[in-house]
Amino acid sequence: MVNSVKYFNEVCIKNFLELSAEFAENPNDIASYVKKVTDQLTKLGQEIIKETLEEFDSIIKDSLERK
Repeated sequence: MVNSVKYFNEVCIKNFLELSAEFAENPNDIASYVKKVTDQLTKLGQEIIKETLEEFDSIIKDSLERK
């Protein structure tokens, strides 16, 4: 989860701020704002899933039951 939190802090927050600024300039384009925020949240979710699966894969590979 550490990498996912770093990703959120380093990438997502910056992107959310940029998206909010863009939306403030053109508040009529709500659909685009919602789509871009949703896309960013999807990427964050993918990072969390990826990291979790990698951690579990490592645990399984290192398991004494497996050896």
